[in-house]
Amino acid sequence: GVKQGATRSIVPKGNITPRFSGLVNGPVRVVSVAGEGTPTPINIFTSERSLYGPSFNEVMGMPLDQFTTEYWYTWYDNVGMATWILVGNPSDSQTAYVDIYIGAVKQAGSPFSIPANGKLTPRFSLSNGPVRVVSVTGDGTPTPLNIFSSERTLYGLSFNEMMGYPADQLTTEY
Repeated sequence: GVKQGATRSIVPKGNITPRFSGLVNGPVRVVSVAGEGTPTPINIFTSERSLYGPSFNEVMGMPLDQFTTEYWYTWYDNVGMATWILVGNPSDSQTAYVDIYIGAVKQAGSPFSIPANGKLTPRFSLSNGPVRVVSVTGDGTPTPLNIFSSERTLYGLSFNEMMGYPADQLTTEY
């Protein structure tokens, strides 16, 4: 929720790679805005790169208009690996409530509450799957809110992050 530095310009067909040394926070939001010579915002795309020891990972940003109320992952392992779920609430005004299921079992603490523009990073001592993250109703939130989610895993010196698969995009063949 805090703008980082001045608005940056990107030349046609160009890119920028800003860094925010020492900052550990989120969620991260990247927004195209109008500017000199650009009277209306233009479509952009973004990714986030992470280094962890000798490991490198890059994850694409998820478009705001594709946020939904339910995400899936194939597995969760916080026994043989270090894994955690991240859930973000993009609402500027409402609290999001989220149930997390691992192996069809609703996890203790559900529903978790996430303040406006906030995040949740729970960890569970188990290894199972699949994982389902679903937005639900709660106090002051009469309908489930669109959320976003990712899963991060550390294994030895390796780091991986992937965005949740939106339930409304599941299909019969991959």
